[in-house]
Amino acid sequence: MRPQEARDPAGRILVSSGDTMPQREPCPHLRATTNVTHPKRQVCEICVETGGTWVKLRTCQQCGVTLCCDSSPNRHASRHANTSGHPVIASAEPGERWLYCYLDDQVAQY
Repeated sequence: MRPQEARDPAGRILVSSGDTMPQREPCPHLRATTNVTHPKRQVCEICVETGGTWVKLRTCQQCGVTLCCDSSPNRHASRHANTSGHPVIASAEPGERWLYCYLDDQVAQY
């Protein structure tokens, strides 16, 4: 899924859960993310420790840890969100500028 960005007349970012869903105002978790945290290194911090591999990387917007995506064997980013209560991640991939909220299943570009 490719995130879409649109703005309402007040300039607020609107988000969509998919191509056919109407765009709406972001969830409270995405609205609360005012500064995007970028990865310190382009690695999954847990996979490096355990010898695992990853496909793509995501950075937690609450604590800053960079972990692997759900296409990776260990799915560390979503595990982290579920156990820590930190719902918002940003893509840590070069050239990608989007946030995702696990709790509300919403994507927003920044």
